[in-house]
Amino acid sequence: MTTTRWTRAGIAYDRAGPRGDLPVVLLHAGVADRRMWDAQWPALAAERDVVRLDLRGFGESAVRPQGALSPVDDVLDTLAELDIERCHLVGASAGAGVAVEVALTRPEQVASLLLCPPGGSLIAEVTPDLRAFIDAERSALAGDDLDGAVEANLAWWVEGPERNAGGVDPTVRDASPTRAASTGRTPPTCRRWNTPMTSSPCCATGWRPGGRTRGRRRRRRAKSAGGCGYRRIRATMALPQTPAT
Repeated sequence: MTTTRWTRAGIAYDRAGPRGDLPVVLLHAGVADRRMWDAQWPALAAERDVVRLDLRGFGESAVRPQGALSPVDDVLDTLAELDIERCHLVGASAGAGVAVEVALTRPEQVASLLLCPPGGSLIAEVTPDLRAFIDAERSALAGDDLDGAVEANLAWWVEGPERNAGGVDPTVRDASPTRAASTGRTPPTCRRWNTPMTSSPCCATGWRPGGRTRGRRRRRRAKSAGGCGYRRIRATMALPQTPAT
C-alpha cells in the first residue's frame, strides 16, 4: 500500500519503484487526481522509478499557494524537492497542458513527453459543444446545484458527447473526484510557444473534448524534437478507460 507524502509546499505525491533510470512523472487530468493512475501504478512501479502527484487544489494537495496559483511551479518545486534533475513527463488532459508548460519553462529537465490526450492549456478553441458544457456547469453552480455541476463534468469529460454513462466502465466514472466537488476552473494560458522544446513529445488523442488543439504546431514540434510524433487512438477520452484495480 502506498503511503501519501507531502512536499514542504503541501503537494501530495507518491514515489515508488527502483531508482537509477530517469523517473517517470505522472500528471493527472482536470477531473481527477493522482488516483487515476491506480491501474497503471503497480506495473510501472515494478520496473521504473515513478512519481505521481496531486496538482494543487486536487486530491490531497489542499494547501493554498503562497502567491498566484501556478501548477507549473508546483511541479518544478516538487521535482526539485525530490532531487529529480531530469525525467519523463506523462500528462492526461489538463495534466498534458501542464506537462508541456513544464517542458517549455525548463526544457533541460524533461527528457520526453507523453500527452494522452492533450488538453487543458493546449485547447485553442472553444467549440459549441464545449461552450454548452461550460454554460451548463456555470448555470448549475449559480443555482447552488453541485450535483448538477458534477454530472455536467462527468458527462462531458468522462463520457463525451458520442456515448452515455453505459459506455464507460463504472469504476472510471465513480473514481472521478468530480463527484466530490465541481471544478469551475479556467485552464491556464499556455506560455512561450516559441521556446525551443528539447524533449521528445508523443501525443495520443482520440475524440477531442475541447475542440481543436494546436495540432499542426504540435506535430511540427514533435518532428523537430525527434519525437515519435502524433498518434490518433480511437475511443480515448480525458480519463484512461482501464478499470481500477
